[in-house]
Amino acid sequence: MRSKNLVMTLTLVTVGFALLALAPRGLIHPARVAFAQSDAGESRCVSVGGAVMTNLGTIGSSTMLGTATGDLKGAVSGTILKFSSGPGGTTIFTLQPHWVTEAGDSIEFYPAEATATKVVEGVKGGRTPTVFAVLTFPLKLRAGTGHFAGVTGTLENIGEIEMPGFPDITYGRTVLRYSGQVCFATPGNH
Repeated sequence: MRSKNLVMTLTLVTVGFALLALAPRGLIHPARVAFAQSDAGESRCVSVGGAVMTNLGTIGSSTMLGTATGDLKGAVSGTILKFSSGPGGTTIFTLQPHWVTEAGDSIEFYPAEATATKVVEGVKGGRTPTVFAVLTFPLKLRAGTGHFAGVTGTLENIGEIEMPGFPDITYGRTVLRYSGQVCFATPGNH
């Protein structure tokens, strides 16, 4: 009797899967997933991460251009607006970042400040570049297009800036690791 029940159960399971496989698309809907929402009940936030690599001075002497990998993969650029001395011997780089995802959507940011400290002092006229460790570099999202319309959130960055002729910032390179949260205005965006 026991083997008869087992055969009947396996037959029902097999028939059930066969019916699901043969069902026309759109007739069977997967269960909806509930996402955490803000107090307004409108946005949905997701964690993101990846890396950014740029070359400085590729579009004018103060603009960098490069690529982003990870959750926000695409192209990035940033214009260094100024740099100044910061507390504890740090250097503050103020810049305006720009981001275009692989799908062609733009992500807009507020101007940002990267706080960095020298880890290698360059030799003037020599082959040793000045290298900075990026200690803090929060990017605050303010808007976007397409999939990122109405987006908000913050990306934290750490990494390195290499400048062969600092304080001249041309021909430098950056490598950054980003992580943070992106909050979409409507749950259907992501």
